[in-house]
Amino acid sequence: MAWLFFSKINSPKKYFKWGSIVIPVKSYYDFAKIKHTMRDRMKTSQKFLLMVPIAIAFLFLATAMSTPVSAISANGTATTSSAQIPSMRDDAFQYPSVASQVDSSAYIENWYFSLTDTKYNMSFWCQYEVNNPGNSGSAGLYPDVAYANGNLQIGSNVITSPAPAYTSWSASASKLNVNINNGGFSAVAFSVNLIHITGSDLSCNISWNLFYTREIAQSPVVQNAPLGFLPQDNQSWIDYMPMASVSGIIAVSGHSYTITSAPGYHDHNWGEQYSFYFNPWMKFNTVVGGHSIFIGAIAMPDPTKLNPRNLLGSISTVNIDGTWIKDATLTSLQYTSFGIDPATGSPYISSYAATIIAGNYVIKFTAMNNMPFFYIYYEENGIALYFQQAFGYTFSGSVTTTPSHGSHSIGSFSCNGEVEQVMITAV
Repeated sequence: MAWLFFSKINSPKKYFKWGSIVIPVKSYYDFAKIKHTMRDRMKTSQKFLLMVPIAIAFLFLATAMSTPVSAISANGTATTSSAQIPSMRDDAFQYPSVASQVDSSAYIENWYFSLTDTKYNMSFWCQYEVNNPGNSGSAGLYPDVAYANGNLQIGSNVITSPAPAYTSWSASASKLNVNINNGGFSAVAFSVNLIHITGSDLSCNISWNLFYTREIAQSPVVQNAPLGFLPQDNQSWIDYMPMASVSGIIAVSGHSYTITSAPGYHDHNWGEQYSFYFNPWMKFNTVVGGHSIFIGAIAMPDPTKLNPRNLLGSISTVNIDGTWIKDATLTSLQYTSFGIDPATGSPYISSYAATIIAGNYVIKFTAMNNMPFFYIYYEENGIALYFQQAFGYTFSGSVTTTPSHGSHSIGSFSCNGEVEQVMITAV
């Protein structure tokens, strides 16, 4: 689900300040080259008055990250379709169907793929992204370009791409068929159940040739979810292949790794993004008491509320035994500890606890990070931005029925999963 691209630079400041805690930091990233800067997006949308509540939100986020929060359902703002039958059109280029309803200069459409392979202690993710397909905006601030990149983790070694921009791209509105940089990167659906992705990212010497085969049906389409600080920050997405079997080859600096039936994931996001989205996103699948469970959850703190117990919205896609649970909601989220990545010196949230209500089930779990992660960090004008994406979170928890159904225990679980997090603090 990652939407951020960045380039690394050295910074004269060598510390990170979390509230009253000062933490050494070894490396930083150039915020000016991150495409989706809040400052420029707000200039484009002429929403300067919202800087005040956002600044206030920065301050409360800096001190309240360990406080439990109670979710306010996003239903009524975000809507989901009821269709569960896989449709190739749902994973196609969506911009042509919404072009008249959106500001193209703030429009982003992204196809995200990931996998883990325990044989190599490997995690891999790549994405194909189109920005401003209508080529609108002032002075070419957000030009009509595409981005594609590959990122790899083998053991403690993390290789991250700077994701250069490409002006040559095409995409189909009838099915997934994205081509970037004259065939340098492609994602093509052969059927509703089979996708072929290729790429050669010379910036980090990673190439891939992979086939994703569906294992469960796609999630309902989430439409116009409030995933940013501004009212216009509406994103739609679909977990098109929540669980997939992946086979093919990944090559790094000339060394090839053969991937065979590795667990994979693919989602698709589209919509307007004027500001960064500041929310945790998590994804895992497991088996509990004989029941197959997939969870994808996302939460958004409400910047207009000083009380950190408020969430602007929380949306969860939960599949139990092949059926998607309507109106599943993340009802609590608590950051329980922090750590320092030894390889990069970057601070990160090392554990948290959460509860999801899904139909007749209550799913409670903790998540603990035990592997390196992909991250960016930037500090400017008293604001620190910190982004992490990690595949090494261990999710442990239990499933019970709701009190109205007797609070019966279904079972417990422990599995690995993926987390993406954007954090803001005052410095």
